[in-house]
Amino acid sequence: MKKNLYILVTLAILTVAFLWYLGIFSKYEIKKQGMGPYTMAYAEHIGPYTKVGPVMDQIYNDLVEKDINSTMGYGRYFSNPKITPKEDLRSEVGSIIKEEDILKLDRTGEKYKVRTLPKANYLVVEFPYKNMLSFMIGPMKIYPIMEKYMLENDIEWSNDMPSMEIYDMENKTIIYLVNI
Repeated sequence: MKKNLYILVTLAILTVAFLWYLGIFSKYEIKKQGMGPYTMAYAEHIGPYTKVGPVMDQIYNDLVEKDINSTMGYGRYFSNPKITPKEDLRSEVGSIIKEEDILKLDRTGEKYKVRTLPKANYLVVEFPYKNMLSFMIGPMKIYPIMEKYMLENDIEWSNDMPSMEIYDMENKTIIYLVNI
């Protein structure tokens, strides 16, 4: 009986420590700041947001073949998953291209689209990237904070204001953005 209790307490402590490591207990600050411009190679996706990873990976691999090493992936999410059926969720995902690599892009005949988002003002929150779980925990932690902030500051979140996530692998950070 004592041994089982010891094991249970040890597992609870390890779980809490792991969740702390992932950033679930940290406080996150919302900043208003200008971000961009961003040149992006992307593909449009309709369906569950949980299925965008392979699309993003394909674009990244295509870019590597062109000697373009992007360390920043991104997703723009247009639909509210609370009210939109999973099969109808709209997004675009891909890679942010560094300025020195833009000329390497052949904008014709690609498997993906290319565009530049101009510099704009955003609500910005950074979340640490620790491992693949960060992609699941981050949205569960950050979007409620953003929704609360927007409600408290009379900012209406509409489909005209897609959220954007930048996956900065070099700096091990996921940056959450909402255009304001």
